[in-house]
Amino acid sequence: MSYQKNIIILYDLFQSRKVVKTSDIERLLNVCKRTAYRYVNALLRANIPISYDESVKGYRLYKNKLNKTSLNLESNLLILIALKNLSNRVNKYYKQKIDNLTLKLLSNQEYEVEEIISIYDNYIIQDSKTSDISSMISLKMIQSAISFKKKIKISTNNEKNIEEVNLISDPQIIFKNDWEVSEYKITNDNNNKIKDILQVTIE
Repeated sequence: MSYQKNIIILYDLFQSRKVVKTSDIERLLNVCKRTAYRYVNALLRANIPISYDESVKGYRLYKNKLNKTSLNLESNLLILIALKNLSNRVNKYYKQKIDNLTLKLLSNQEYEVEEIISIYDNYIIQDSKTSDISSMISLKMIQSAISFKKKIKISTNNEKNIEEVNLISDPQIIFKNDWEVSEYKITNDNNNKIKDILQVTIE
């Protein structure tokens, strides 16, 4: 994970919790104690008003908290667990997006749920026969883009197995022996089969 992304996640963590301990930073970002201190110092250099509180052995952010989601702890845990399960049933492209979202949600929790989630990770069964649902996600992304009149970018592998990204300004779904996506009112033999799409990004 990049340095800049870790800084953003750490800032979200300070916004969410009254106290952030060094051990929280180490566990959430999977870094050593020295690196955790380096991230805290980076926020201090950026004039983020945080300071160490000896009475609680942790850091506090002296700033009004952002408005938080109305979801309770149970709801947040269910979402996080669902994301963890989903992450193990998709290709690497969607997995990276889902894992980043999971990390962002973890950093935005008032409660320290990282340990609960990490324990849960140990119970996820890696079944090689579990079906990959990446195509279903791609289809839902495309359908949403059509409904809300959004552009999409689709990633596919070309004949040389090199990833290519194409922009579709006005997508449509058609069926020709298989489900495909193309520009609206434009059909040809070069349409992209949904099952071959690596990922869809809504613009």
